[in-house]
Amino acid sequence: MTEKRIIKTYLCTNTLETNWPPEFVSATGKKFIVVRYCVATIGEDGYQPYDLALHADFVERDAYLDHFVDVVNVIDNGSKPSKYEISENHKKSFKVWFTTLDGTPIDLPIDFVLKLLLIYES
Repeated sequence: MTEKRIIKTYLCTNTLETNWPPEFVSATGKKFIVVRYCVATIGEDGYQPYDLALHADFVERDAYLDHFVDVVNVIDNGSKPSKYEISENHKKSFKVWFTTLDGTPIDLPIDFVLKLLLIYES
C-alpha cells in the first residue's frame, strides 16, 4: 500500500478566472486552499483602497456575503489566513470578483495579485 504524501504549492494569479493546476484537479483525497494575500489597485490612477472585499466561487460551504473570502490590501492582520476545504467534484477553474465592504460591485478597472497556498494529497 502506497502512502499518500501531502503537497503544498503556491498559485498566484492576476486574472478574474484562473485554472487550477492539473495535479491539484486530479489529486485524490482532501484538498485545501489557504488565502495568503490579495493586493489590488483600482482605476487608472492606481488607487489602493482598504475597503475592498475579495469574493471567490471556491468558497463552497460557507457562501456568506456572496462568497466573501477576505479584505483586500491587508497582508498581515495578525489573524490566521482563510482556509477552505474543496470538494472532490470541484470545477477545473475558479472565478474571483471584488466589491466594496458594503457589497457594491467594483465597476472600475482593477489590477490585483492573489496568492493561494494549495494543500492536497498525492
